[in-house]
Amino acid sequence: MLTLFASPTPLREGTADFSVFIEDAASSNPVLDGSVRVTATTPGARTVTATLNRQDATNNLLYAASLRLPQAGTYTLLLEAATKSKAAKLTVDLEVLPTASPVQAYWPYLTPVPLAIILFAVNRLMRRANRASV
Repeated sequence: MLTLFASPTPLREGTADFSVFIEDAASSNPVLDGSVRVTATTPGARTVTATLNRQDATNNLLYAASLRLPQAGTYTLLLEAATKSKAAKLTVDLEVLPTASPVQAYWPYLTPVPLAIILFAVNRLMRRANRASV
């Protein structure tokens, strides 16, 4: 059995990290001696290929590699995994979005400061209103 992980989420044009977990279907044990290759076909029929290995993975049970996705669009991803006795293929269509603008990429980091200022101002106004009514 093959499990495919991709990062970032959602996938955007540029470098993407792919990780694969190979599990023996009969015993549910991880397969650690396999070979894994991923081939991504771009919307313009251009092919990008990478060999995944365990040395590039942060988790020793995964096979990992980085792949450069040159353009936005729907990619066809072919994942080929093989061990000494078995082979498996997985074909997946992936939607790759255009590169995010800086505002889209960093808005979660930029919003806490203005939000804190607004909440502080509302707090001060409410306290002033309470003092005036007493």
